[in-house]
Amino acid sequence: MSKGLMTRWTDHLEEQEDKKRFSELVRNSTQVLSRLKTILEQGEKNEERNLYSEAALSNPNWANAMAFAMGKKAHNRRILALLSFLD
Repeated sequence: MSKGLMTRWTDHLEEQEDKKRFSELVRNSTQVLSRLKTILEQGEKNEERNLYSEAALSNPNWANAMAFAMGKKAHNRRILALLSFLD
């Protein structure tokens, strides 16, 4: 059984009927959203692998690059949380 949608998906809507319709639209978009989820997960794995490469570690600005990468990872995690109903 899949998880419920986060309220973040519909918090821009006022009417209950609009929220219900939009929720159904999101749930009926699972093929596209599943692909988006896969792309984000693959990108995160690639980023992780590149972050600890020899070239990256020898960069004198490694700390800045790490901070930027952690910010991107946090952003991806927020998006993946919105897609958790696909699990």
